[in-house]
Amino acid sequence: MKILDIGCGKNKAKNAIGIDFNPNSQADIIHDLNVFPWPLDDNKFDAVLCYNILEHIDNVPKTMEEIWRIGKNGAIVEIVSPFPSSRWLYADPTHRRAFISESFDFFIEDSEKYGQLPTKCKFKLLKVEYRKDTYRWWDRFLLKVVNKYKDHYESYFMYIYQVHEIYFELKIIK
Repeated sequence: MKILDIGCGKNKAKNAIGIDFNPNSQADIIHDLNVFPWPLDDNKFDAVLCYNILEHIDNVPKTMEEIWRIGKNGAIVEIVSPFPSSRWLYADPTHRRAFISESFDFFIEDSEKYGQLPTKCKFKLLKVEYRKDTYRWWDRFLLKVVNKYKDHYESYFMYIYQVHEIYFELKIIK
């Protein structure tokens, strides 16, 4: 199984190929992720990991096209990013954006938003969930509720009950 860890930094996933712009990282490939195309072959990876990197990228639609290009049909893409209500979003001055539960709908084949961007890449949404990095006794219950009612949570309560990150699991469709 070939795994690509995009923006791996100093915590590259085990058995993965890492790509990062920082020469002090654990990356196998040093490359500016804002420069396209990436120096990777088409249809090469079974899994693509994007842990706390997409919030730093200049052009997310182009990046999603690149992930689609280098991933095999059926490859799993995992994305983790600080949630808008998280203090971690504002702690790093290089963060450019945050994502909510519908942010990747423009790339999801069966979404109403699919086709609104000029892209041929297609994904299937497998999972979206909010996560916290600290837990109190009530968090288990509240996380179940907010994960079940994402639209309502994001519309009314995300700054009242704060989660720290959002996780997406996508599948590449070719």
